[in-house]
Amino acid sequence: MANPYFEELKGKREHLDSEFRRNKDWGTLLPLVNAWFEALKKWEEEDTFFDSFRENRMTMRVTKVTAQAGNTKPPIVHQLKKPAEGGPYARDREAGMVTVDSGIQMLNRADIKARFTPGNFAKPGDKYKLGLLELPGTLLSRDRLLLKQGFPVNGKGAFGVFVPLPPQEDHALFYTLNDWAKGEGKEEAALRMRGIRNRLTRLKLGQSDDMHSGMAKIADRTDGRLHYRYGYYGVQDVEDEKTKVKKKVYSSAEEIRERISMRMHYSSVLTGMSTKEGSYNEIVLAYREHKNALFPMFVDWPGHDDPGKDQPETKMTVTDESGKPVGFVLRNDGKVAMA
Repeated sequence: MANPYFEELKGKREHLDSEFRRNKDWGTLLPLVNAWFEALKKWEEEDTFFDSFRENRMTMRVTKVTAQAGNTKPPIVHQLKKPAEGGPYARDREAGMVTVDSGIQMLNRADIKARFTPGNFAKPGDKYKLGLLELPGTLLSRDRLLLKQGFPVNGKGAFGVFVPLPPQEDHALFYTLNDWAKGEGKEEAALRMRGIRNRLTRLKLGQSDDMHSGMAKIADRTDGRLHYRYGYYGVQDVEDEKTKVKKKVYSSAEEIRERISMRMHYSSVLTGMSTKEGSYNEIVLAYREHKNALFPMFVDWPGHDDPGKDQPETKMTVTDESGKPVGFVLRNDGKVAMA
């Protein structure tokens, strides 16, 4: 069933985009921005798992429960390693790879659900106080079964979370407006875009394979504040073909910039993927409010090694943030049904 607000959203988006390209006067743009975002939220309320999966907009994160709910402590830096070689922040004094408290990266359902409350991001720095950082995940392909996508996770306590992205055109328009507002130093525009950021789930980085990354502690060049970012470095042990000696190879600045550019055309994450069995992409997600109460959708994850991973009808129990079943199941082929 087609989303009843598709045409309205398309019209508001195209009008705003056209006016922005023609005239970057904030007084003129503000009512158009508000009308577009209101239309986007109306469209979002009618978005479904079926539509987003079919349109390659559905994201998935699979992890295990390793922390308690209500993590209200700031990130704890356990180790500051060498600077993130080759990355865009390599010259910043505070740049470096870090490991942080496990509660920051490996969270249970309730911690993830907290990211969908806009008030938790009301003030700059609130997400660090609450530990609500961006998280790695996978952009799903409609051509593959769910249990054959994403970083392999197995064992007791594993769960999956599914949240759709906005249409690629709206996703790109948001970043165009946001980057302009911040880059041009327009205070009123930047404030309005911050309000939109707090209510919009979005992809921040993407790569067609594993980033081999983690959290990086960086100093923002515009405000000087420290930030924790996932995906701003990459390192892996690569064996020399001749000597058979392994050495660390770091992601280049070009590779980091390519990851960042994916926010403007996130479908490229899928088109660049390998077709080999077991391959997967990696994206970085900012989970935020979604108007359809179905999302975030949590499921008990049977494991990537589950015997039914090759069967479309294999079922996963859908739960709420406490882990309680809600009466639905998610099939391995991306279909939602009554339990």
